[in-house]
Amino acid sequence: MLQYLLYPEKGGLILTVIIMEMPSYTFAVKGEKLLKARGISCDLKRNVNASPGSCGYSLHVRGDAKKAAEILKMNAVPFIIK
Repeated sequence: MLQYLLYPEKGGLILTVIIMEMPSYTFAVKGEKLLKARGISCDLKRNVNASPGSCGYSLHVRGDAKKAAEILKMNAVPFIIK
């Protein structure tokens, strides 16, 4: 399995984590619930060095970041991809 992940040219996958900073804790929780309900793996985490305009929380999304962003946009959940 590890070889499958490490060699994408042989059909393996490259696992990535996209960090989406949220403007409020409420939006962060709402986003997490929306994504998990649709089968997208994510974790709500506290940021150590939050950027201006951020509440200090972010979603760490594993998998299809484009789909995750579309879901959040369709549900009026603002975010900034870090």
